[in-house]
Amino acid sequence: MTSYTTCINCAADKQACERRNAVRAAIKGAHITSVKFRCTDRQSMFHPGQRVGITWTAGNGDYELDETWPGTVIRESGTRFLIAIDDVPSDEGTPARSYIRNERLFVKVSPSRLQLLDEPDRRICKFCERAPATGDACIDRDTDIWSFNSGFPLGCMLKEAADA
Repeated sequence: MTSYTTCINCAADKQACERRNAVRAAIKGAHITSVKFRCTDRQSMFHPGQRVGITWTAGNGDYELDETWPGTVIRESGTRFLIAIDDVPSDEGTPARSYIRNERLFVKVSPSRLQLLDEPDRRICKFCERAPATGDACIDRDTDIWSFNSGFPLGCMLKEAADA
């Protein structure tokens, strides 16, 4: 069985994908086990700024239950997605900071742990990769004026955290 690397995390129907079927036909009988190819039709399962729920099994050994935290997709990273977890308690009341041992609350998560939330997309700061709740606390490299102070653009959430 051949692994189609380009198709990992692709939202398109794998059976109906013409590009994948063309590649399959081209390598048939060549005993190739993994193939990576360029595909203009690839559709990522999640896009930057999209709001998702992330579910993990949490507990202390005596009991375990699934807990879900809200977060924002920052980018696709290999076969997983980089997610900025909101600094709020889970649906079971566990604070995000007590479960996620990461100061910035960034995690890499497989798409099987993600569920779409019915919330509007958030704007991602292209400098610090944070997703402010208001959607406009950070700058956008492509449109905003860069005014560096201490190595950060003005208005960047990372600069605000460093100043605090």
